[in-house]
Amino acid sequence: MKHKDIQEWQVSVFDSLEKPSPCVETNPNKKMQQLEKEYLEEQGPVMKVIDPDLYNCLFPTNKKDLKDKKPEPKAELELYQENKQKERAADLDKEREDVQKSKFVYSSSSSNKDPHRGMRFVNAYEPINKGKLGSSQAWREKSEKKYEYY
Repeated sequence: MKHKDIQEWQVSVFDSLEKPSPCVETNPNKKMQQLEKEYLEEQGPVMKVIDPDLYNCLFPTNKKDLKDKKPEPKAELELYQENKQKERAADLDKEREDVQKSKFVYSSSSSNKDPHRGMRFVNAYEPINKGKLGSSQAWREKSEKKYEYY
């Protein structure tokens, strides 16, 4: 059965041509397995002759063989990198311990300064900066400005 609105060349492999539905299949594993099986039936004998390693890699006959393979010994570079990482980790641990040991602890003994310095009683009805010289005292200086309009 063909879709009415979709041309044949636009239909995906995963679209079911038997039952057209508006939903998209999100798990096409069955279709993929079917396609792999069909490809193996068609191209399998040719691939065995041309490239048997690729054939065995793509379609393993014995899955136990894949699990039984022992991992290859690590190269010198990998061993060197692992050792360097361990050394760096050990150095970092030593530095952290040194930092924790040498933390500066402030302990003050009795000082000569008065702790109540700068504190005084304040009247709630008067400004706190009364009698202090500063920018708030500019009103005391009267200066006459000459204004020229023309």
